[in-house]
Amino acid sequence: MKPNAAARSVLRLASALLVAVGFSPTAAAQNVAVYGPGGVISAPYFPPGSTYTEISEADWRSMSTGEFGAYDVIWIEANDCEQSIDIQQAARETQTTWGPAVNGRIAFISGDLDYHVKRGDGRSREFVGRMVNYLTIGGGTALMLNTGCTARAGSAIARNVSDWQPALGAALNDGADRSDYNPSVINAAHPLVSDGTSTGIDSSPAFTAGDFAWGNTCHGSIGSYPDDYESVFGRGTDHCMIARASKMLDRDEDGFSVEDDCDDGDATVYPGAEEVCDGADNDCDGVVDAPGLEGGSLWYPDADGDGYGDENADPIESCLPPDGYVDNNIDCDDDDPDAYPGADGFDDDCDPFDGGSDDADTATYGDGVDTGADKLPGGECGCANGSMNSGSMWLAILAMVGLARRRHS
Repeated sequence: MKPNAAARSVLRLASALLVAVGFSPTAAAQNVAVYGPGGVISAPYFPPGSTYTEISEADWRSMSTGEFGAYDVIWIEANDCEQSIDIQQAARETQTTWGPAVNGRIAFISGDLDYHVKRGDGRSREFVGRMVNYLTIGGGTALMLNTGCTARAGSAIARNVSDWQPALGAALNDGADRSDYNPSVINAAHPLVSDGTSTGIDSSPAFTAGDFAWGNTCHGSIGSYPDDYESVFGRGTDHCMIARASKMLDRDEDGFSVEDDCDDGDATVYPGAEEVCDGADNDCDGVVDAPGLEGGSLWYPDADGDGYGDENADPIESCLPPDGYVDNNIDCDDDDPDAYPGADGFDDDCDPFDGGSDDADTATYGDGVDTGADKLPGGECGCANGSMNSGSMWLAILAMVGLARRRHS
């Protein structure tokens, strides 16, 4: 389905409106399904690039649970209390289809929020912006459901809050009949109304009960609700708005919901998982391949920075090399950057000899060529057999024979 032309025109007004209320989205672009004319109020508050589709009644009734679940947000909104029963009838009658698709956050309100937003109430606009951010940072398919004036006692269009039990939960029950009231109780700790700076919802200040005194704010009341919901605001013991952080959505079935799991697409990644050397944050602590993990490599300190580790130092085990560490321990002098295996100069090649040059070191040992590359850890010479070469051996024998003859004579 393509975005409705009216919705596209609303989106073109987004920049001016967002500047006016000082609101900025926090999530990535969203795929939004809107049912009901009042839903267009949310369009300017979704992040740039979002797909915003108004769904007709016929299309709504024909959609499957999977098709509803393809959306990031489902937004059901009344229309200024006008013919709300007819507008939302299809949504009520199809709850068993679209309800199971909602596995993200939920904001449920019984009021005429769209009317006050379109009228220009600043705080009502800010509140819509907060709801957009609240719904879009939790993952899954989120739901905003505003019954408008459908849950209003003493009216020809009266409906009950409990009509939405199939989608929202069996414990959702009606409160006292209220046709017209302003909130007096507010849950100041809830992110929808608390200080936006501290909650990350937006930058506007905290809401008070007085900020919802738009007139006719609530047209129905909630007496009880499921345990995984919280009250946002209400009057006395009744509630006008409730919200749910999320269902226990666990895509990778590792026992942790999408809100607690730092990677809900990988069953080996979750809070408390064993951290291994694989370039991932397995235990969701914000650290990738932390030092000291078993199964890592051995690293040796290289104090002089010549690329060769101290032969006398103890190694540490780590997935990645810590700063100042290398993967070998063949430096006989880790305080001198000019001394390392293969270097030129006064015993700089770390063989067991010291002299004016490496040529002096190679006269009688090994194969006559000491490159320093066959030096073993611990400072021992890497000679082929540790003995003199054959030419030197015969010269020594002849010298001993000659000395014996001189002594005999």
